[in-house]
Amino acid sequence: MTARQALIAHLERIGVRQAGDLSPDVYRDPWLRVAVGERRIPVFPLWGFRGSLALHDLHHLLTGYVTTLRGECEVAGWELGSGGCAWRLYMWIDRFFTFGFGLLVAPAPTLRALRRGMRHRNLYRFRADAVLAMDLDELSRFAA
Repeated sequence: MTARQALIAHLERIGVRQAGDLSPDVYRDPWLRVAVGERRIPVFPLWGFRGSLALHDLHHLLTGYVTTLRGECEVAGWELGSGGCAWRLYMWIDRFFTFGFGLLVAPAPTLRALRRGMRHRNLYRFRADAVLAMDLDELSRFAA
């Protein structure tokens, strides 16, 4: 299974993407949406950030950190510990903010994730299209 296929399945599982959508574009919606009850509220435009978001979501798959508030704080710690965000300035800002928030709401898990990240490498230094074409098993041995 390619990383793209795994990511699409993951997005379907968490309700970000409609099951059966055959589009090769991982993120068809131009907005990042957050579930509030049964509705998905647009919170941030994805213009220019789709590749970074794909790599971030692959980090969730590779590390096992879920997409809850605590999981977002953990993956932020892991991403900072595993090398940061390369040239992706927006992600650096977002990761520091989320990590700091994690230190307030879930300090022990956030710090554990940071320490775990220091033993791994993340995907931010690569182009998303190249990573999405890789085999997921190969990618998991390489990154996490």
